[in-house]
Amino acid sequence: MRAYVIRRVLLVIPTLFIVTLLVFLSVRFIPGDIIDVMTARVTFSGSGSIDEEALKKRLGLDKPVHVQYAKWIGDIVLRGTLGHSLYSGSSGRGVVQIIVVLGVAGGIPASRVVRGAVIGVKENAYFQAAQAIGARTLRTLVRHVLPNIAAPLIVVFSINVGSVIIAEAR
Repeated sequence: MRAYVIRRVLLVIPTLFIVTLLVFLSVRFIPGDIIDVMTARVTFSGSGSIDEEALKKRLGLDKPVHVQYAKWIGDIVLRGTLGHSLYSGSSGRGVVQIIVVLGVAGGIPASRVVRGAVIGVKENAYFQAAQAIGARTLRTLVRHVLPNIAAPLIVVFSINVGSVIIAEAR
């Protein structure tokens, strides 16, 4: 069991790398980058023009993509921030703040699901048999309850994460 948990935890590292790389590349290479948006904003407001090359240099967009990715990951890991909004000019929210909001707002519906799942597991014969033979409470929780409430919990968090992120962004 311990080897399984260690293997699953170690699989988080390449998964996070792939997901962050896909997010970074999709944002970086979609049509209409931030330079185009800022140039259009200045042009339509009639307040002058922008030197696009100077702006790219100031924002670090003149550097190779792998350097930009490394800086982005470094800001997340070392500073705990997701960056500075170039569109609105506001400071980016910290990773800790987002985790707290996701935990609080996502925890309420999740607690209802966990309660229902635990009540369902307690009625199963294998749980009652474990209690009858005198298994310790911690062992019963780890071996029987946690594996059976994990799937419903993942589903609830997956469903609610989008609405929580949108609510936090406002």
